[in-house]
Amino acid sequence: MQNKRTIVFIMNAIGLSDLFDSSCFDPISDGAEQAYRFCTTTLKKIVSAVGIAFEYLYHMALRFIQSTPPNYWEAYASSLLTGAFPSMAQLNNLMQRVAVVFDLRSTPCSEEEGLVQGKGGVYVNIPFNLESPKADHVEFFLKTLIDNGILNLEGKEGTLTLSECENAPPFFVHCTFGADRTGFMSAIYEMFVLNDSADRAIAKMDARGHHKWMYPELQDQLRAMAGQKQEILRRVCPSAASAA
Repeated sequence: MQNKRTIVFIMNAIGLSDLFDSSCFDPISDGAEQAYRFCTTTLKKIVSAVGIAFEYLYHMALRFIQSTPPNYWEAYASSLLTGAFPSMAQLNNLMQRVAVVFDLRSTPCSEEEGLVQGKGGVYVNIPFNLESPKADHVEFFLKTLIDNGILNLEGKEGTLTLSECENAPPFFVHCTFGADRTGFMSAIYEMFVLNDSADRAIAKMDARGHHKWMYPELQDQLRAMAGQKQEILRRVCPSAASAA
């Protein structure tokens, strides 16, 4: 029985507890339950930290051996490009076709900003907090795209719609890994502009490498913002809202 408990402990800790039916094990005391939860939480954090460290090292290697940033994606039939933070050489390659670069990391990068502006592009830092994504970050992101001729906001019969402008230039969105913060903003774009459902946008976020065992709340927050689409668009452009 102790061996079985050990197996369940390990599988719970790495997020695979669904493979086992815990009802076949004896209940344990409250004190032991608290210790068990503490140990599983700690082990999850350790496993996550090790995984993140290896992912970071892998991305660092890719910055030297490929022309595009790590975790690079191009949205189908869209101006949206995403990835992990690029090397200066990779960013220089991107700037041959990109008009706007969104950096979602907590602090701006002066070297990146200088390169983007030197190539005639627009560098925008949005210090995105994964713990509590805010609607005003989303609104600023969308408004920047409108102001730079990438998106068009129209109102008709009380409903606002976003669409890509004809011949809209590509734009690049990145954070550190191009997975969570970038995945969230990409999902917003896909829901608000490309008219993807929340489930489809979340599936694309997962495909970009979203660390959902670390930030499972992002999916619920995306669904909530999908339900607030018209309210958010009205704040993005009040003049279009009044004309709708």
